[in-house]
Amino acid sequence: MKLKRIILLVLAFVLVGTASAFADEAVEMYKGSKVKVVVNGETLDVPGILLTVDGKSKTMLPSRDVADKLQAMVYWDDATRTVYISKPNVHITLTQPLKDNVIGMFAQVYYKNHYDFVVFTQMDNLPKNIRAVKFEITDPYGQVVTEGEHIFESYPGKMYWLPFKASMKFDYVGTYKVKVYMKSDAEDRYFLVSEKLLESTQK
Repeated sequence: MKLKRIILLVLAFVLVGTASAFADEAVEMYKGSKVKVVVNGETLDVPGILLTVDGKSKTMLPSRDVADKLQAMVYWDDATRTVYISKPNVHITLTQPLKDNVIGMFAQVYYKNHYDFVVFTQMDNLPKNIRAVKFEITDPYGQVVTEGEHIFESYPGKMYWLPFKASMKFDYVGTYKVKVYMKSDAEDRYFLVSEKLLESTQK
């Protein structure tokens, strides 16, 4: 029970955004130590906490920061003292219309050219309380070039297919990012759930 109480306390503070300050207090209170957390090659700003409970080493992690790096959704239900983490499967396919009503794959773009294309998202393993989906495309400098949003009138079910139309000019040489986000009823913020790279090159 002691370990469960500690974990719930740490997760609750992490989820409301005071993880750094609370990590210091938890380390001091429970005689633990900070540990560096690396997710997919990136070090989190907020450390984990290594504790010894009943003679066993236990590591507690900042759930929201880890979920963000894994492109998962997370929220804290204070009423039930529960942390929910959902990892939907989202596949991004880029297509564009060709001649004679043929749809082709869209993978190569050229600097200074303008394109009309579709960001097609195939989604499954959706959380039950999904409220909205949005996409955005950022240029090599991280600026949003185009975006779109779809708000569900009712729960879409476990699987859903959603096309977003895009029309934009590629003003720079470099890597553009196509990002898909989801938002649940329990959270006001969007969570990044999938990302695809698109390279703009000179001919």
